[in-house]
Amino acid sequence: MKKDILLLLLMVILSNPSFSQSFLTNGQVYDFNVGDVVQGRYLAYSPSGGGPPTYETRTILGKELVATLDTILYTVKRDFYTLPYCPTCSPTFSHDTIIQTVTNLTLPAGHNNETDCYSLRDTLYLDTCGRQVWEKIPVFVDTCFEPITHTTSVVEGVGGVFFTKSDPSSGGPTNTQFILTYYSKNSGSCGNLTNDLIEIQSKSLPIQIFPNPASQIITIKIPDANYVQKPFVFLDASGREMKTIKLSGTETQIDISDLNSGIYFVKVGDRVEKVVVE
Repeated sequence: MKKDILLLLLMVILSNPSFSQSFLTNGQVYDFNVGDVVQGRYLAYSPSGGGPPTYETRTILGKELVATLDTILYTVKRDFYTLPYCPTCSPTFSHDTIIQTVTNLTLPAGHNNETDCYSLRDTLYLDTCGRQVWEKIPVFVDTCFEPITHTTSVVEGVGGVFFTKSDPSSGGPTNTQFILTYYSKNSGSCGNLTNDLIEIQSKSLPIQIFPNPASQIITIKIPDANYVQKPFVFLDASGREMKTIKLSGTETQIDISDLNSGIYFVKVGDRVEKVVVE
């Protein structure tokens, strides 16, 4: 309880900056909650052409405050989707789960801006959905020869670093970018989640849970019998393990009356589904 109160107070302080502040702190930029989703699009290309874009979608599964170290640990599921290279080619889809460590919560968020020769201008503004964006933009001067230009930005409660970069002397693609395309938080969503990614995720996660929300009994249905022998773990909103079950077949009823009302995540392997208990 004490840890939860400290976390709440810390995030309230960090999420209410002064209007005169000219930057965003690590605590403001990486202020995530369990269930948050952020998607960005990566693209690399040169004047001669380039490959298809890759979409990275991050879902926050767990959050832990280490108050003595000024640090927050996030459990993050990452899904990667790359469009097909040709009309007859197949898209690629992969995923993993990582621990993201955010420290020095009151210091300015890092940009890792690699602009050379040019100076940088800091800009703080609101995006189309009302969230603060801190951007570093190269300032053009005509005395630079083939400079690296690198525009970087971080977004309040959404993360980063998002960027567009041009490096004429690069041995590979001369232009790269990672652009924020979508985010979803408790306050609502902004942007558009790639439809193809949604379709591929649904195919790669053949798990149905109904009714949802529920208060007494849920049914878990899996078309793939390979999941039957795997443990299904119920996690609460903070990522704590609440119960573990094994299915008796491809369709199993589970009693959830022992769980308090709230949002839970059912995890099997590296796949996750959300369940709301009323």
